Amino acid sequence: MKKIFLAVSVVVLFAACSSNTNKEGSVSENSDKTPSNGKVVNLTVDEKKSLDVFFSNFSEMNLNSFTQANGVTNDELIRFGVMYNYKNNFKRFVKVGENDAKIKKEFVDESAMAYFGKKVTTHKSISEISYSAGFYTIALADGESYTFSQINQLADLGDQKFSAEVTEFNASSGWTGDSHANPSTYEKDPEGPRVASKIKAIIAKDAKGKYTLLEYVK
Repeated sequence: MKKIFLAVSVVVLFAACSSNTNKEGSVSENSDKTPSNGKVVNLTVDEKKSLDVFFSNFSEMNLNSFTQANGVTNDELIRFGVMYNYKNNFKRFVKVGENDAKIKKEFVDESAMAYFGKKVTTHKSISEISYSAGFYTIALADGESYTFSQINQLADLGDQKFSAEVTEFNASSGWTGDSHANPSTYEKDPEGPRVASKIKAIIAKDAKGKYTLLEYVK
């Protein structure tokens, strides 16, 4: 009886040790789950930088929140398409007088499709952006604060969709630091970036590895 009891004890002990090894020595199937039940993606340095830039395009435009259920609004597509080109492709604009510049609607559609996977439904004037005869016109401006984003976590939801947790930062227009640096370094700089908001997003990835934004909630 003592030998049988000893053998059973060894088996139980071995099973317990194996269970603990799985929990501590490797990543179990449930240990890398986010609140949205997606599996966390281990990003390379280059992948993180690429996603930082992707999300910074939206924070620079001060994109308003929207969900998958409601979708991005037509006005928001116009505003993003115009302002994205103003900040990144100013050569596409034609100066109008001393204070204004205009851009073709085709360029606005192109940017909307690139970042949201859809074109503008109805081309029209919106707040601070006028539309006429195929062109959008805005007032020239400069001296704005520097806004950028960093991705904190990406999780695979399946079907080429991903959830993302993102932090948005604001810095002065003259700040020349590294927007991809560890945020802890910003705290040491009195002129450095400060957290502006936390964002939860859902993005889709196509066969070429290009992302489009499906949901953006501040």
